[in-house]
Parts: sequence; structure tokens; C-alpha cells
Amino acid sequence: MAGPTFIVVAVLCAFFGMLRVVELSECPDGFFGKECKTQCSKNCESRVCGQVSGNCTDCKRGFHGYRCEQRCSSYCGDNGCDQTEGDCIECPEGYYDKKCNLPCPSSCGGSVCERTDGACADCKTKFYGSKCNSRCPTTCVNNTCEKTSGDCFDCKTKFYGSKCNSRCPTTCVNNTCEKTSGDCFDCKTKFYGSKCNSRCPTTCVNNTCEKTSGDCFDCKTGFYGPKCNSRCPTDCVNNTYEKTSGDCFECAVGFYDFKYKSQCQSNWK
Repeated sequence: MAGPTFIVVAVLCAFFGMLRVVELSECPDGFFGKECKTQCSKNCESRVCGQVSGNCTDCKRGFHGYRCEQRCSSYCGDNGCDQTEGDCIECPEGYYDKKCNLPCPSSCGGSVCERTDGACADCKTKFYGSKCNSRCPTTCVNNTCEKTSGDCFDCKTKFYGSKCNSRCPTTCVNNTCEKTSGDCFDCKTKFYGSKCNSRCPTTCVNNTCEKTSGDCFDCKTGFYGPKCNSRCPTDCVNNTYEKTSGDCFECAVGFYDFKYKSQCQSNWK
């Protein structure tokens, strides 16, 4: 091995008013120290290290530390780690954290998660949340829901609401209703209203009425009006009359005027 190369430097110490000669040495590659007799760590890249400290300029892959004496985490894989802190350069699929030693949540889609906090890029079916550790409501169609909020994309029959946790009114046909509001698409017989929670008038034929207004499609004998809540006069032939106005189609004997049902005078012919 070649010896150290000596460089003579003249230093003027102004305070003492004297000239002093200091010798500095430059070591060959692979060595450091005052007499260049100490070898650089074998884990230094190309065995190059600081002439005084012996700290590696760079580490071979798989090692870290000032003199590259510490091994990188086995989870770092072939990508190695940061020389100073030992943090993995990149994590293998399915792991996260600085040293890549924490497994991604099992409910992450494709077992892929964010390097820093383990947040899932996507969730497996039936799960939601940043780490997919919450279950979608069982009332969601196919048990699938929005990843962040857990809101259902669609509800199973009989349910409504953002998370399908409210039951449709039992008076809805087939117990089905609009997902957001819970309004019935159609009402069962005898009911009307947005949620079919009002009863049709009993004077409607077959107790059926218009879904929104509750108006009868037809009135039972003896009644008239939109909701058949007005009684007809007894002076119509066969007790028949116009549904809306209550006017007789024909007057009974002894009466006239469809509207006012006036009684004929006994001396009229």
C-alpha cells in the first residue's frame, strides 16, 4: 500500500506573531485516519469514505448508517433504503410505513395501500373507509357502497335513504319506494299521498283514488264531488247523477231542473 501523501501548508498565527507549519495527509481510496491505516467499511460503495471520519460517501445496496454498518429492513426488498434513516425507498405490494413492515389492511382492493398511513386505494366488496375497515350496510344492493361515505349506490327492496337504513312504507306497492325520499312509486288499494299514508275516502268505488290528490276515480251510489264526500239528492231517476257537480242525468217524476231539483206543482200538467 502506498503511504500517505503529505502536503505542507504554512499557517500564519497573527495572534502570536509566528509562522507554523501544519502537515495534512490525503489517503488512498479505501483508507482513512491520521496515518491512513484504517480501512473504510466494506459496505461503503467502492470502499470510499471520509478521510477523517471514515463515514461512507454512499452505501452498498441493502445497508445504511454513517459507515453503512446497519442492514436495511428485509421488507425494503431490492429497492434498498435511505442511507441516513434506513427508510425503505419503496415498499413491496401489500406493505406500508417507513420500514415497509406493516401489512396493508386485508380489505384493501388488490392489497394496495398508501405508503405513509396505510390508506387503501380502493376497497374490496362489502367494505368502505380510508382503511376499508367498515362494512357496507347489508341493505345495499350487492352489499356495495361508496368508498368514503359508505352510502349505498342502490337499496334492496323495502329500504331507502343514503345508507338504506329506513324502511319503505308498507302501503307502497311491492314495498318499493324512491331511494332518496322514501316516496312510493305507487300506492296499494285504499291509500294515497307521496308516502301512501293517507286513506282514500270510503265513498270511492272500490276504495280507490288518485295517488297524489286522493280524488276518487268514481263515487259510490249516493255521493258526488272530487272526493265523493257530498250526498246526492234523492230526486234523480235511478239515483244517477253527474259525479263532479251532482246534477241529475234525469229528474224523477214530479221534479224538474237538473241542478236545483225543484218539485213540480200539483196543478201543473
